[in-house]
Amino acid sequence: MYSIDQKMLTSILNSIKATVYAKDLTGRFLFVNTEWEEATGLKSKAVVGKTDYELLGYELGEYYWSRDREVIEKCLILESEESLGELEDDKTLLSIKVPILEGDEVIGVCGIGTDITRIKQLQKNLACERDKSEQLLLNVLPTSVAYELMSTGTTHSECFDNVGVLFSDINDFTRISSTLKPERLIEELNDIFTGFDKAIEENNCERIKTIGDAYMAVSGLPVPNDFFADQIVNSATQLICSLKKRAEKESLKWTTTIGIHGGDVVGGIVGTKKYIYDIFGSTVNMAARLQSATKIYDADILISDSIYNQMKYPEQHSIRQIDIVRVKGDGDAIKLYEVFDCDSDDVKTKKIMTLESLNKARQHYINGEFQEAMVLLKACKKINKEDKIFSVYIKRCNTMMRLPANQNWQGISGI
Repeated sequence: MYSIDQKMLTSILNSIKATVYAKDLTGRFLFVNTEWEEATGLKSKAVVGKTDYELLGYELGEYYWSRDREVIEKCLILESEESLGELEDDKTLLSIKVPILEGDEVIGVCGIGTDITRIKQLQKNLACERDKSEQLLLNVLPTSVAYELMSTGTTHSECFDNVGVLFSDINDFTRISSTLKPERLIEELNDIFTGFDKAIEENNCERIKTIGDAYMAVSGLPVPNDFFADQIVNSATQLICSLKKRAEKESLKWTTTIGIHGGDVVGGIVGTKKYIYDIFGSTVNMAARLQSATKIYDADILISDSIYNQMKYPEQHSIRQIDIVRVKGDGDAIKLYEVFDCDSDDVKTKKIMTLESLNKARQHYINGEFQEAMVLLKACKKINKEDKIFSVYIKRCNTMMRLPANQNWQGISGI
């Protein structure tokens, strides 16, 4: 049986890369090792036999001795982290305090400190990288979907009811972009879509994706929302109005048109290496068709009755019904509404002035009373010749009056 004398024990304690000290029951230092001396800048000869109060003053002395005293009085082990210094790059120690026992009797306290500065820095770096990864996922995926992916490593596709789909396309993009350098084009798109993202987020909607100059967003997904219709229309008007204001001070006068439809969609992540959250279904296709139809009516925003009928506060917008249409490949006819919040004050006033006459003319048109409709439409066109809707119906009425009477006529147009 080998024994270790005090000299050998001191050599062992001085050789380990951890701070070690021992105190008696009164708090006087019995021993400090070389690592402790280097960490504190205090020499053993100046420390042994003294208390924390004598070395550090009352406040710091009370702080350190109170923790050691707790170990002695309660015969327990305390573990904590201690920072040596006030700067970020100062050392951090993992401090473990244990009672010194002689048999069952506590005769002092021993403190062991391990430098965990590098570990703490690695943990900090890891947390920073994790935050970056989480933020990246939150930027490309809906929040609840991103958290599901981060917590479980997978997501599941869902069918969502009562979703508003917004589809936007920049007008004359191909012609304008052909005149720009690639760097300028990307810079312009980035600025435009950043503004779009801001409007979408402010209205509690989700950006789904961009495809070239096209932009798609949704409301009511992935969390159901009773106000999904109002929020998607609010987003649309904010997009249009902000882009028009931007054109007032920029040399490039970008404009966009928007189609919005409501209904069911299937949503989920597509891909395994590059995550893309996408939505699918006839609702998406219909929103795209409505966007294309804006050119027929020279409208900024077209919404279907599936959105209008779900709006809680339609009176907060300037909206008029302009048509009943049937989309090719879809058997159901839908009512079409124009949102003209972002028109100039003069144009908006004229549209409101002629709204009652337009509604009457449309009813005559639906009833097959084309001559009566023509009278009202031409009167409205004199008031607002820039409003394309009157020309659209006048042309239709002229066409229908030249054709044989159709017993199945319902006033439904195709888009």
